[in-house]
Amino acid sequence: MAPMKVHHFREEKETIYNLIKVKKIPYTIIDLGWWYQLSIPSIPTGRGSKAIFAPFNTIFGQGERKIALIHRLDIGKFIARILNDGRTLNKYVFCYGDLLTQREIINTMEEKSNEKAITNTISEVELAAGIDQQLAKLELNPSDTEALFTLTGLRYGMSLGIRGDNCPENAKYLGYLNARELYPDLHPMKFSDFLADVLEDKVDAVYRGGILDRVQLRQRQ
Repeated sequence: MAPMKVHHFREEKETIYNLIKVKKIPYTIIDLGWWYQLSIPSIPTGRGSKAIFAPFNTIFGQGERKIALIHRLDIGKFIARILNDGRTLNKYVFCYGDLLTQREIINTMEEKSNEKAITNTISEVELAAGIDQQLAKLELNPSDTEALFTLTGLRYGMSLGIRGDNCPENAKYLGYLNARELYPDLHPMKFSDFLADVLEDKVDAVYRGGILDRVQLRQRQ
């Protein structure tokens, strides 16, 4: 949920949305919170590492922007209700399960694990410089997959951690319906309960074996 020139993935989606509107095709556009599965901080003993695709230990800016989060398994529950609800026809709908800052995410892991997470911070200036650097690489070589995925991560950091795009207040400003308000009887999993499952090795990492995994492997080599 960001304006133009913030995230290329969003702009690609908006191009499709605009075509739908030009053709006057009935639609319901659903935006989601950031996945719990991509919000797991690592801890020194390695507990819960089975669930981690990429450790969520980098704090963007001050780490005080609220981020809407959602468990992947709760997404279908919301979508089933949304698509059978006449109130959502030709509307945008925002779904999330919990609302935490980056520092609250880190603190929750520390409280659940009784361990101190090792974190690093990247400032707004550093994010902006990194984004410019990756854009320059892509201008020279548009097929540079590694640069594209690095750019994607940096732009998510800017959007989530600096701008605060992914939160209910921003969604309301943009005219979204709030799925939590539409369906108060739905009770998505709390992030703290999800982390308890992570620490008990009940959660598997996302994207295993996919293209993102292969890009990460090349970056480590």
